[in-house]
Amino acid sequence: MYYESSDFLETADSDTLKQIASTRELTRKYYFSDYGDTEKRTSILRELLGGIGENSVIGAGSVVTRPIPPNCVAVGNPCRVIRYFDTGRERWQHEV
Repeated sequence: MYYESSDFLETADSDTLKQIASTRELTRKYYFSDYGDTEKRTSILRELLGGIGENSVIGAGSVVTRPIPPNCVAVGNPCRVIRYFDTGRERWQHEV
């Protein structure tokens, strides 16, 4: 596993604490899609089922508690989607 000191993620699961490098490698049931981008210090809880969708961006310090769909921006504690990218119209849509 490769590590870059400025870009890593720690799981909230203390018994299997892992650091995931910016190479987006797999660890246990946490999966990062090819184009998913996870900012520094984002915690992924053990209960997460499904992962983070392609082309999604997770804000720094966010706590992801459920699957994040593709093509969106999600932030907060707990993490929620604030914008979607409408691929048909090729523009951003605000979450309703």
